[in-house]
Amino acid sequence: MKIAFVVLIGFLLAELNAVHANDITVISFGRADQAALTKAYYRPFREATGIDVKSFSYDGQTTELEKMAKTGKTVWDVIQVESRTLELGCKQGLFEKLDSTKIGNLGDFIPGAVSECGVGIFAWSTALADDASKVNGSPSSWADFWDVKKYPGKRGLRRSAKYTLEIALLATGFLGFDYGYQTWIIPGERRMFAFIGVRGQAIFVDPQSRLVMVHAAVHMGPVDCPQLWEEIALWQGVVRELGG
Repeated sequence: MKIAFVVLIGFLLAELNAVHANDITVISFGRADQAALTKAYYRPFREATGIDVKSFSYDGQTTELEKMAKTGKTVWDVIQVESRTLELGCKQGLFEKLDSTKIGNLGDFIPGAVSECGVGIFAWSTALADDASKVNGSPSSWADFWDVKKYPGKRGLRRSAKYTLEIALLATGFLGFDYGYQTWIIPGERRMFAFIGVRGQAIFVDPQSRLVMVHAAVHMGPVDCPQLWEEIALWQGVVRELGG
């Protein structure tokens, strides 16, 4: 299960009346999300407070937000982000810290829904689904999802490396990493391992073929999962081609 968050950029919603705001600007992922948020949150909030909610969408990138933080000219008040963006943005000072006394009873929230800079608004997950009227038999695994011979036809995925690479790795039998003593043990019969730094630097080792791949470049801040999956996918490709 994953939690979608809203975070505060300019000021706390609980203090909107105090500053006599006439409206607030809320940014979400758009489409179905935006329609659901309007019905569940924006409209009831507008009716309860008399404050108008200006709703806009974005593509999930934080470039514009980072510019606002640097210039101090904020035009967004509330934004919907994913948990990793919230974690990194809070550390980088992109979001306002919350006053927990104005959120409500923290015991009413599911675990992980309230953090230093954001509050969860709904829970979601990723699942494999198919149209039974168009598929001969029902795919039962991510390996089936990628098997275009057994299950021909179109596929639908998020338009991003995020989650897509994870799904591809799961299809190969990837079950996750073992971790200990600063070393990541990569699943599989070869028992490869890697040293992975928080900013993306990494050393991958395959003892069987004696292959080593070093990734020395680093990011300005902690990297998100998609960048790590790209490095892992590259390493697995190197081993397939050169590892024998």
